[in-house]
Amino acid sequence: MKKFTKKFSNVKILIVDDYPLNHEILASLLKPAGCILASAYNGREAIDYYTKNDHIDMIIMDVMMPELDGYQTTAEIRRLEKVSKRHTAIVALTANAEDADRKKCLDAGMDDYITKPIKSETVEEMLDRYVKIPEPTVAESPASSGTAAKPLSETKPEEKKEGVINSASESVRKSLFGFIGGSDKK
Repeated sequence: MKKFTKKFSNVKILIVDDYPLNHEILASLLKPAGCILASAYNGREAIDYYTKNDHIDMIIMDVMMPELDGYQTTAEIRRLEKVSKRHTAIVALTANAEDADRKKCLDAGMDDYITKPIKSETVEEMLDRYVKIPEPTVAESPASSGTAAKPLSETKPEEKKEGVINSASESVRKSLFGFIGGSDKK
């Protein structure tokens, strides 16, 4: 699997997708780059997480989900941002690759759009475009902040959703490399 060319240490990303495999794929790309990840499996969980955390650098949002879809979830987050005066980059994640689908995502308030299959180069490009890489400080380190996103590696077994793993094992990495795009060489 192709790794990112740069580090994104302490970048906090919320992955919102009802399909556990997409969480695994994104985690296998983002964790080695130093990102701090949190997961939500539908729009309601995403909004709940967003309202309880002061700082999220980026949200990678599936478009089609149960309860609240990505469009509805984005609309609610944008409504909340008007009150909080903060802006979080929201990048759509969808299998739909038509120009009309991209326009619909942008019209809904999303900042950008990634199509499946997920490619490491595309995810890295989105991070470069929308995330300011913070300088690590003691005050902002995940261990010292009560509002930091909980890394997947610290998720208790009872908090994990069925089928989600903390980081892709070597066999999973090798079987997914074709889906993600890139090489399985490390």
